[in-house]
Amino acid sequence: GGRTRPENFAWSLLVLIGAAAMTRTYMRAFALKRQAVEGLAADLRACFLYAGFAWGAGAFLALPTAAGPTALILFAGIPTLLLAALMHDRAAILLFAAPVGALCASAAILDTAGGLAGAGVLLLIQSAIVIVTSLMAPKNARTLPAGFALR
Repeated sequence: GGRTRPENFAWSLLVLIGAAAMTRTYMRAFALKRQAVEGLAADLRACFLYAGFAWGAGAFLALPTAAGPTALILFAGIPTLLLAALMHDRAAILLFAAPVGALCASAAILDTAGGLAGAGVLLLIQSAIVIVTSLMAPKNARTLPAGFALR
């Protein structure tokens, strides 16, 4: 990262907690019977919401203050695109993308050299990713409950 060691450590810890929570939820889901897994989809969506806030906090904790709007757009867009490519669950994508986009846009205005134009472009790109993946999502039945269905 481009910040101090404590800031980088704090962000790494936040992201690690989110990854551990998702891993734990997946492990619990596949250890249980099919009927019990349905309730864990909400837990996984909550993990994605937390992960979105944790990743978005990296705009303040990990990216250097000299990072321009392109760095912020890539920082927010690439993980959202990867999640959208992997998940069938529109809610999980939105729950991750919304806090990432909001925090990165806030960082563009408050903390980095992005300014209002960078924040506007970033929010447009995040919105486009969510809208396009929602439109492209298959309408067929899933083999796993919502939230657990990987493409």
